Amino acid sequence: MHSERYLIPQSTIRSIVQAKQECRPVIVVGTTALRCLEALAQSCDRDEQRMLASCDQWRKTSIFIYPKSDEERYAPWSADALITNFHQPQSTLLMLVSALIGHESTKRLYHTAIAERYRLFSYGDTSLLWLRELPAL
Repeated sequence: MHSERYLIPQSTIRSIVQAKQECRPVIVVGTTALRCLEALAQSCDRDEQRMLASCDQWRKTSIFIYPKSDEERYAPWSADALITNFHQPQSTLLMLVSALIGHESTKRLYHTAIAERYRLFSYGDTSLLWLRELPAL
C-alpha cells in the first residue's frame, strides 16, 4: 500500500464531531480523504481530544482498509457515506470499497455499472455509498 502525506485541520474534526452529536450524516468525498481521517482516528484510538491535538500538522499514512472476510465490514469513525468513483479491478481502492459495503454489494454495484454502461475508473461516473443506517431525526 502506498503512503500519503496529509494534514487535517482541527476544524474538520470539530465539524465531524458536531455533525455526529446532531445526528447529521458525515459524507466524506474521496478515498484519500477517508484514508487520512481513518489513519488519524486509528493513531489516536478514536479519542477526539487526541485527534484534535494531532491536527494541523503534516502526517503520513499507509493505512490499508480491506475486508477481513466476505461478511465483515469496516466501520469508519469518520464517515456515514463516501462519494467515490469506480475503481480498477484488484486495486487497493476497490478493496476499500469492499471493506465498507461488503464483497457481494461491491460485485452487484460493479455489475450494474457495467450493464448500464457507466464510465468507469478515474474520470468516469461516481457513486454515493451509504455505510450505515442513519438515526431518525
